[in-house]
Amino acid sequence: MADLKHLLRHRLWKEHVVDLKTDKVFCSQWLNDRQVVFGTKCNKLMLYDTTRQVLDQIPLLNGRLNASAGFGYTAETQIGIGSAQINPFRTLLATRGKNSTELAIYKLPSLDPFCVGEQGHKDWIIGPCWLDDEFLVSASNDSKMTLWKIKRDSSDGTSEKRGVSTHRFRYRRVYTPGTPPKRDMEGKSQPTNSQMEWRMDNLENALERHSDILDNHAEIIRDQTVAILDMKENIDNLNTVIQKLTEQIGKLT
Repeated sequence: MADLKHLLRHRLWKEHVVDLKTDKVFCSQWLNDRQVVFGTKCNKLMLYDTTRQVLDQIPLLNGRLNASAGFGYTAETQIGIGSAQINPFRTLLATRGKNSTELAIYKLPSLDPFCVGEQGHKDWIIGPCWLDDEFLVSASNDSKMTLWKIKRDSSDGTSEKRGVSTHRFRYRRVYTPGTPPKRDMEGKSQPTNSQMEWRMDNLENALERHSDILDNHAEIIRDQTVAILDMKENIDNLNTVIQKLTEQIGKLT
């Protein structure tokens, strides 16, 4: 207690108030011993340098789908930036994008755009959480969690359809378990999203195990399978895809 009084008496812990000219601060993260990044209620991502006492605004990232559609700010999207998380190696910063349903990743320490995760949520993102330097989970107001994987593309410098720059995003939705199966006109049980997602997971695992053989075709097959899942077609169609793929893998190995 005496040491604390000594520090306060000699103003080593003197408070310094910064006029941000923004709405209230929702979140903050120290990038180093002099720079802090923070998000505000008024949808601004800011960087403050305590040494130079300089305040900069960081542009929010917009996904390609929204950019092509001319997406802009609306009353529905201005919900504030409530979370900013740094990965364990402190090389990436995750927050939400200009569209509150998208995940935005920035490089550190430069804060240059890294990539944008699209179509993982249908409502605004509450906050991401890094599991390690490759995987992170985001929660959303749509009552779902999404697992994201960031993978560096070291081959041709291109990106997967859900990413930007030279890196790739792959996503997998996590559905609420226990949903009763729907039935068609003939009374046959239709697959739930959870069942289809597990089958998709099995297919991806098969592709990963043989990625050295099917590297050029794996992404095409995944995209076709995702299309089947999104259209919620009969599960027999997906079973056929998995069966044919298994036969192809057996012939190649």
